[in-house]
Amino acid sequence: MPITNGAQNVVCVVDGTLVLVPGDEQHVGMSMQVSNYNKNQTKYDQGVGVMVENTVTGGSFHSEDGKDMECTVDKADDAFVIALSGYGTFYSKQQGMSDENAKIVAKNMKFNHLFTGKTLRNVMPRDAGFPSFTPQLDVKAPLAMNITESPHLGKGGMIYYNGDESDYKTLRVAAAKLGLDKLGEDNEAGYMEVIYYSAKKQTLVMIEYDAGSSPIDEDATWEDADAPIMVTVLDGISEDWLELMFGDDDTRSRANNKTVANKLRCLGKMNRVGRK
Repeated sequence: MPITNGAQNVVCVVDGTLVLVPGDEQHVGMSMQVSNYNKNQTKYDQGVGVMVENTVTGGSFHSEDGKDMECTVDKADDAFVIALSGYGTFYSKQQGMSDENAKIVAKNMKFNHLFTGKTLRNVMPRDAGFPSFTPQLDVKAPLAMNITESPHLGKGGMIYYNGDESDYKTLRVAAAKLGLDKLGEDNEAGYMEVIYYSAKKQTLVMIEYDAGSSPIDEDATWEDADAPIMVTVLDGISEDWLELMFGDDDTRSRANNKTVANKLRCLGKMNRVGRK
């Protein structure tokens, strides 16, 4: 199956794991993981997982434990160039058949580097590398993902709190004092969200409260975290990249719109494939 290298296909690296995230609205999308990524290493034959899906034909390919899968990863300016080769299972919905020894080969795939980050636990965000204007509570955040490098998003990341509606309102008040434009706000029973952005400052702040989410515990990871409160801060995201990631519809004029928060939130909920 051919792979589409659109601008919305992005590579994220967190805690030494490289993940390729497919863009929206593509007929063919590929997810990929290299669990032992090192910027000084090019070739990998362990910890490589791949999944490819064709939404038109219903065809799919996924790698499996015990089957060879190798790749090369090169960094080129603000992008990654990836090639891979290996075996896995191919399934064709149209033909109603599967091949458990199918081979996949892909070369010279170029993807934007979205960000590199690290997981933090029990931190005061502004003391742990987040921008100085980051809204925060008086208690330590049990979990955070701090962006340490990004050519497109700047600095910042995601912060998770085990808070309540009162804590959400405290954070919202702090965000409202930053002088950013309000893109949207949602106030429902048990769910609240506010989004601020300034094209001039290239600053984005999103705060979300979901009463139905479970508290963060010591085993939680940023990929599957579902805390009652999530704060997202980006200091250095251009308007072009905001639109590229989140769409260029009327996000800025709609009050009840969860598109922006949900799309960035999905970066923390990526399915990690090919664990070994």
